[in-house]
Amino acid sequence: MRQSTTNWLLLCLTVLLSGFFAFMNLHEFIVVGVQKRTGGYPFGGEGPFPWYYKTAQLYANVCLGFGLAFLSLLVSSLLCFLRNKKYMPGILLAAIIFLIIIQILDGQS
Repeated sequence: MRQSTTNWLLLCLTVLLSGFFAFMNLHEFIVVGVQKRTGGYPFGGEGPFPWYYKTAQLYANVCLGFGLAFLSLLVSSLLCFLRNKKYMPGILLAAIIFLIIIQILDGQS
């Protein structure tokens, strides 16, 4: 059974969004948490920065958490593509948008 054009577009959008956000968050984890390159980051909790900028380790852990969440949605999107699921692209896209909103709101608190 073939997927409709709308499902293909939704699936492509879910793969692109989840892949982009997974890459960005995991890259930040590697740079700050693994390589310990913290120059240019305003750690210390001073100023109008999110709560997780208190320490470099806390920032790296938050990035790792979001990165793994987006990575799991990326894997789910790819499995959806391979198994040709009909309703999953819309559900996965909604989950990705919800996670993006949570990440934005978490950065504003």
